[in-house]
Amino acid sequence: MKTGLADKFSGAAEAVESVKKTGFVSYCPSCCYRENARLPRKQVCPHCGHQLEHAGPLYLGELWDNKLLGKMVKLNVKRNYRKKKEIGKTLSTQLSESRIHSYGYYDLHTLAKKRKTAIMSIDGALEAIRKAGFAASRTHFCSTAVRTDAPHEAVLKVLGK
Repeated sequence: MKTGLADKFSGAAEAVESVKKTGFVSYCPSCCYRENARLPRKQVCPHCGHQLEHAGPLYLGELWDNKLLGKMVKLNVKRNYRKKKEIGKTLSTQLSESRIHSYGYYDLHTLAKKRKTAIMSIDGALEAIRKAGFAASRTHFCSTAVRTDAPHEAVLKVLGK
């Protein structure tokens, strides 16, 4: 009889599903283009022609459990933790970015440096990406970055202004 959380996620079928969610991330150090796939599909960046770098195999599946994060946000409100405000900010950011189904993020400072453009504010970037019809959120991984489901070309167009 299965009773614990570990039992819920154990067994051959769960292992196979986990393996199906692994793959490689290809990244262009010249223009910040990225893509992920089961195996690297390209050696050259389709955007700028620079050699791509590949990392993997990596887990490409969902990083968060939205229900659990929601419960943690509510619990943090009720508790008197010493760093309650910081915990709440991190959890809220994770909950927001968990709704965006994409891998990776765009560091606005890195993108601006590579494009030789002015750095857009995080709030300005989020607003511009959303106005263009894509999902966007801050990311807890990097304070100067945004997570979005926008394709690379759209990110460059929106943030390149």
